[in-house]
Amino acid sequence: MLQNPAVSSSDHLASNLSRYSTVDDRYDVFIETFNAPDGYFFIGPSACKRVKFPSTFITADFRDRTCVSNDGLHIKFSVMFQYQMTASNVYPTIIKYRNFEKWASIVEQAGLSSIHHSCAEFMVTEFQNKRGVIQSSMLDNLKLKLEGNENSGEDGVNAVAVSLQLTYVHLPEQYNKAVAEKQAAEEDIALAIAQRKQETTKANTELLKAKEESRKIEDTAKNEAEVLLTETKLRTIAEKLVSFSCY
Repeated sequence: MLQNPAVSSSDHLASNLSRYSTVDDRYDVFIETFNAPDGYFFIGPSACKRVKFPSTFITADFRDRTCVSNDGLHIKFSVMFQYQMTASNVYPTIIKYRNFEKWASIVEQAGLSSIHHSCAEFMVTEFQNKRGVIQSSMLDNLKLKLEGNENSGEDGVNAVAVSLQLTYVHLPEQYNKAVAEKQAAEEDIALAIAQRKQETTKANTELLKAKEESRKIEDTAKNEAEVLLTETKLRTIAEKLVSFSCY
């Protein structure tokens, strides 16, 4: 899972020598650090077997892993992070971990632990709409695990966290199914509401038509009544006039 730079040749070491001048009584080894120009720190004098640590970025790549969200659902994810060995960390690292392979394995385990810790901080719904926030949280926890914290007294693993990329997230099938069912239910509700509005509009339109027709009938009836009343009045007046003329 580690992507390492090419191994340095020993021809460049002489001109870039810096020495800790330290003897470790537990292992009885003399420690020298050579800052190689092509990306490695070398530990040990030329007469001994040297331990090599890359001075460039190292990438850890975790694919198709599973973590648990805050609400207890399993999230599949892929993540990459970059870390680095610094010159000041070389000596304590070789004393504590002995070689690059063991140190790198510890760094990856610590990094993966920090990622799982970040997963547990978020609900499954947040993996859908807060991916950037989750990635930032993972990087913060990664730095804490790798570099430690002097204020809280938490030890790191002698590595510097550089960056982290959350490259893939897959939500659990039961969640996707629940989301699909919820969306379908919401669509059905929206359709029912729209149909109800249409029916209400249609009913209101019919009601308005009925009211308009009723008003027309009423107006017609009033007009006819007024006409009849006027005709009756005129007929009465005419009859009076005829009756008066006969005397």
